[in-house]
Amino acid sequence: MNRPTVYAKCLGIAWAGVILAALASCSGAVSSPPDPVTAVPLSVSPPTADIFPGVPTIFTISGGTPAYSAFSSNGDTLFVSTPVTGNKFTVMAKTVTSDTVVNITVRDSANAIPVTVKTNIKPTIFSVLPSSPITIAGARGMLVGQDGSCPSTAIPIKVDFYIFGGVGSYSVTSPLTTFAEISPKDRITNGGSFTATIKDCGKTSFIVQDSIGNSLETSTVEGIKGAQGTAIAPTAFSVTPNTVSVACGSGASVSLTGSGPFSVTSPDKRDGNFIVTPTAGTLPANIGIGVRSGPVSSPVTVEFTSGITTLSALVTITGLVGGACP
Repeated sequence: MNRPTVYAKCLGIAWAGVILAALASCSGAVSSPPDPVTAVPLSVSPPTADIFPGVPTIFTISGGTPAYSAFSSNGDTLFVSTPVTGNKFTVMAKTVTSDTVVNITVRDSANAIPVTVKTNIKPTIFSVLPSSPITIAGARGMLVGQDGSCPSTAIPIKVDFYIFGGVGSYSVTSPLTTFAEISPKDRITNGGSFTATIKDCGKTSFIVQDSIGNSLETSTVEGIKGAQGTAIAPTAFSVTPNTVSVACGSGASVSLTGSGPFSVTSPDKRDGNFIVTPTAGTLPANIGIGVRSGPVSSPVTVEFTSGITTLSALVTITGLVGGACP
């Protein structure tokens, strides 16, 4: 055999063995490459929003790669703080006079496709509360059927009003200053409120004007007399009858009207034969007057006192014999 030919055959067999061994050793370790990770698109909720001045609105970011940033297309009207802390941001619009569109652009840190949020800033309606008519009554009358009185400066009645919308500051005018007075009298810069002091009977509304000339009328305010009284008038202090005739050995009575305490005095109670009872009590009351046997004067004046008023009854005694009742 040719020696080179034998070597070539052996060499080919050897390489074949190496290749087969290599394939055998790798047959269980071969695997497919991993699937690519699908990125979650950047999004913002809500995607659009109507925003009212002074009212905070919250937006939530999802997807993309934190951290996030947000930018306003009109930072003077709708400011957005950037970068965003976490995945939420809050905006608060300034006052506008008409619908104003402002876009907010949100980006992530991995250059995902940015998201644009469309906001529409709405003007606050220029208005004043309370919006319903207001009726203010003065003091109630004292007695049954007695009319009440109008509101007055002696007992002032105040009504608070609150201004919304428009563009501050504001001015308020009262057409009837003798009926209703406004405070503060200068331009209102305290957030939009004023007080009307009602000091008479009448009816009016107030004129409110903002700093750019918008004006409106408030609801009406009317001052009326208070309700009629319900208290019953105290009965006047009186004695009935105020002239009395009493026969010896008998009695009579008088009636006292009024209210409160009373007392009785009799200048002549000689020997205790002239009797008046009771001598004190609470009005109204009936007072008994009697004459027993024995010396007694005639006529006799009996006095009745209630508060600072003193009234009297003249009592004449009949049937006397020698200045005494038999």
